[in-house]
Amino acid sequence: MGRKLLTLLLLFSSASNAIALKCHVCQANGVCDGDEIGDLQVCPSITGYVADQCVKFDGGISGSIAGTEITFNGVIRSCNLIPQNLDAPPLKCVSGSNATTYFRNVVGDLVPDATSIGDVLDITITGDLCYCADDGCNGANSLKPFLWLIITVGLMYLLLM
Repeated sequence: MGRKLLTLLLLFSSASNAIALKCHVCQANGVCDGDEIGDLQVCPSITGYVADQCVKFDGGISGSIAGTEITFNGVIRSCNLIPQNLDAPPLKCVSGSNATTYFRNVVGDLVPDATSIGDVLDITITGDLCYCADDGCNGANSLKPFLWLIITVGLMYLLLM
């Protein structure tokens, strides 16, 4: 009986570990240093949040948040923690003005009703903001490295049909 219980516990623990998403996370709060891809880590389970996506940002942010001037240029790799009451972003990359719009919408959902999003957030994003949902998917230098392969396979499929 003891062996069966131990086996059952091991199966449940390995199954729960398989369900948890693993993302590359850089050590300095997700900010990568140089060519660092970060450590592959299990995304945390935090009450009220869902972590079922990895995120990679590669580019620049400038402007102000709540009156504080910010400037950032670099790479961020991390788990994407989303409040449970918000929809997750689509599994794709958004760039430039599309990334700015998406970020403003997310922050707008978090801002109290009495506050205008324009009073809190005035930023411009240049670069790519990418979301993916496979283990380690945010570790590549680009999340589009195999686009040529996908196109080639698609064309081959169409030609051979």
